[in-house]
Amino acid sequence: MKKNLLFLLSFCVVMFSCQEDEEPFISINQTEFTVSDVGGAKTISIESNTSWTAKSSANWCTITPSSGDASTKTITAKLATNDTYAARSCNIIITAGSISKTLTFNQESNLGLLITQDKYDLSNDAATIEVEVKANVEFDVTISVDWITQAATRSLSTSKLSFDIAKNKSYDNREGTITIKQKGGTLTSTIKVYQSQEYAIIISDKIKDISNNSQTLEIELKTNVDFKVIIPDDAKSWVSSTTTRALRTETLLLNITENKSYDVRTTEIYVRSKTTNINLQDTLTINQNSNTINIISVDKMGALGSILNQTQKDTITIMKVVGEINKADFDVMKSQMPQLRYIDLSEVKCENNKIPDEAIGAKHHDYNRYINTIILPQSVTTIGNYAFGGCHGLSGSLILPGGLTAIGEGAFYGCIMLTGSLNIPDGVTTIKKRSFHQCTGFTGTLTLPSKLTSIEESAFEDCFHFTGSLTIPSGVTRIEDSAFRRCVDFNGSLTFPTELISIGNWAFYKCSGFTGSLNLPTGLTTIGMFAFDGCSAFTGSLTLPDGVTKIAYNTFKDCSGFTGSLILPQKLTTIDSEAFSGCSGFTGLLTFPNELTTIRGNAFENCSGFTGLVFGDNVTSISDEVFKFCLNISGKIIFPISLKGIGSRAFMKTSKITSYRFPHTIPIYYSVNMLDGTNTIEVPKSAVETYKAAAGWKFYNIVGY
Repeated sequence: MKKNLLFLLSFCVVMFSCQEDEEPFISINQTEFTVSDVGGAKTISIESNTSWTAKSSANWCTITPSSGDASTKTITAKLATNDTYAARSCNIIITAGSISKTLTFNQESNLGLLITQDKYDLSNDAATIEVEVKANVEFDVTISVDWITQAATRSLSTSKLSFDIAKNKSYDNREGTITIKQKGGTLTSTIKVYQSQEYAIIISDKIKDISNNSQTLEIELKTNVDFKVIIPDDAKSWVSSTTTRALRTETLLLNITENKSYDVRTTEIYVRSKTTNINLQDTLTINQNSNTINIISVDKMGALGSILNQTQKDTITIMKVVGEINKADFDVMKSQMPQLRYIDLSEVKCENNKIPDEAIGAKHHDYNRYINTIILPQSVTTIGNYAFGGCHGLSGSLILPGGLTAIGEGAFYGCIMLTGSLNIPDGVTTIKKRSFHQCTGFTGTLTLPSKLTSIEESAFEDCFHFTGSLTIPSGVTRIEDSAFRRCVDFNGSLTFPTELISIGNWAFYKCSGFTGSLNLPTGLTTIGMFAFDGCSAFTGSLTLPDGVTKIAYNTFKDCSGFTGSLILPQKLTTIDSEAFSGCSGFTGLLTFPNELTTIRGNAFENCSGFTGLVFGDNVTSISDEVFKFCLNISGKIIFPISLKGIGSRAFMKTSKITSYRFPHTIPIYYSVNMLDGTNTIEVPKSAVETYKAAAGWKFYNIVGY
């Protein structure tokens, strides 16, 4: 038994010694492979006498399994598709103990034929385009049209191809293709070239001489672009364009009204490309003959009614009066001539050089609404009250006599068809109440006379469409209530004279187009309520003159364009309700003067740009919602001892304020939600417990100072 055990032990020792001395080995049937760009899988035979591991040098090449032992006989390499345009290689290293074998996989590149830009939109001018080609194959170039030719290049190996594009002299757009194709292969890239047409707007007959009758002109027009018809402002009353359903038309239709004047009228009509980068235009000149005019001579004032027979009164439409006339003669024209439309009074002498009160118009209802043109006497110096008031039919530009010195109350009230600019002669010193009220048709600038001293109530109210800047002349001391109310289309600066002392209620209400700074004269003492309400385009800071003691109700409401500081006058005592409500552009610290006692409700509501508040020594009342939505006021607010009350929601939505300091030992009356959130309230140390016990104050953090 002992002999057998000894033999077995000796055998094991011999076997163990043999294993310990055997060297590891790896045998692989193929170590280098070439694969196409599409990738795939390769199975490789492997033989080893020990365990091993495999590792790839690139993530596009993987090996399965990645480890094995003597029992593993095959491995598989998986190769991804090569989407690049360059060949690539990957090594898989198989390691067993101290030895390793390397498998190399070489993958072919993807075939590519690319162009960096496949579309060219060109004008009709001759041009050369340069096409960049990225390719790893040989290629040919094919051109589909004869107006594109390949230009010679300096190097046969260049990747940029040049092509000459001929000028397009036709009136049609055209397109062609350039095809770049792999030699002997299937790869191809195509470039499209679009060239615009020769653009044209051609009016065949450029001058039209026509009768005074109303008519429609047919103008032959040759064009291949979208066009617009431009009629000058001074011709829009008698020329209009009829649009057609077609995008392009060969016939331009112009409607011409009857020329009821005795003057030949002429205008130029422009046909212009709608596209801004196509500079095309042609011009048509229209000359229209005058109408037949009835010339009536009046040798004695008041005789017009007896000079005209009934047939003349019933049928005359156009009339020129010479001689001398008075109110009785105006009454004949106003009330006894139903067909009268055009009156030339240029050579007439009026009684007392004045167009009488209610000459053609009226203050209430007895006005003529059918007369559309009156040429005023050159000799008149005064236009009476409501001389043309309510004359809705008066149209065209208003040409006032150069020697005019006075325009009466309501002189042109409600003349809604007057158009163009208004130039008031320099001799006029006062614009009376309602002189041009509701003259809604003016579309140009307003030039005020140099000798003007006052602008009365509603002088230009509802003259909606005046444009440009407005300069109030030197010498004007008062602008009365509603003087420029709702003159909404001014789009320039507003300039005041140094002599101005008063701006009335609603004076510039809703004049939303004024731009630039609002520079108020230093001598100004009164600014009425709603004076600048809605003037939203003013910019910069606003300094109120020291003579102003009160900011009235809604004075600057919704003047949202200011972008700087608000400087209040030192003698200011009252800021009325909504005075600056909605002025969101004011910035910086808002400092109240020592004379100020009262700030009424919503005065600064939505003034979100202010960053801090400094109160004067005499403020007694801050009313409801004064600083509501003043979102950026921050830091500590210190109230004066003079303060007697703060209204409800006065500081609503002012969450950036860190604390409020009250010097009062006895709490002022607490209004609902008068302070925002749960801010810290600083009070004299001796009053802390008093505040904590007072109604409403217990919701705040009361601390002593």
